[in-house]
Amino acid sequence: MTRRASTCTLASWLSVTSALRRFVVSPGRHRPPSTDETGERQASPRSIEEKLMTDRKQFMVDGQAVILEVLDTAGIDQYLALHDLFMRESDGFILVFSLMSKESFDDVVRTRDQILRLKQEDLVPMVIVGNKCDLTADRVLPPQLGEQLAARAGGVYLETSARNNVNVMRVFHEVVRQMRLHPTRDMKEREARRKKEKKCVIL
Repeated sequence: MTRRASTCTLASWLSVTSALRRFVVSPGRHRPPSTDETGERQASPRSIEEKLMTDRKQFMVDGQAVILEVLDTAGIDQYLALHDLFMRESDGFILVFSLMSKESFDDVVRTRDQILRLKQEDLVPMVIVGNKCDLTADRVLPPQLGEQLAARAGGVYLETSARNNVNVMRVFHEVVRQMRLHPTRDMKEREARRKKEKKCVIL
């Protein structure tokens, strides 16, 4: 029997530019450059739509199909209301920091705390990612920091190399496993509605 692919919404806080976006953004897709009244290109997007990238990806995790609705939230830090909205409505989270930057790690700590506060759940599906693990000579953060941060949120910690494509897909597989293991209230309510709809038969 073929099981229906479950649909989950994933918000990714990519605090460093990385090839993790290869999963988020479809081939050939890009943020269009802005133009002013004279037709000249501007250096940064003017609208939220240009800043926010969304995509849907279907793939298999542990033999089960899943559809991820991915929100790449990088670039909308100034829109605090949107940040809160995405945190409340998303089912899982990927928080990425650079292993070469204590500042980016501190940003992830603040984001994680805000997610836990807004979700008001004991466990939130989350993967903490330390990126640039290939640059060992420039590394300033030990793995224990990421492991402890993930453990306090009930999540998983992974280290990636976007340049060498190390653990990139594993990040998304792990966040799906977390969503299945610790579904949010919204996920449970959607599943209950889906089961109720399946039981309704019109003769």
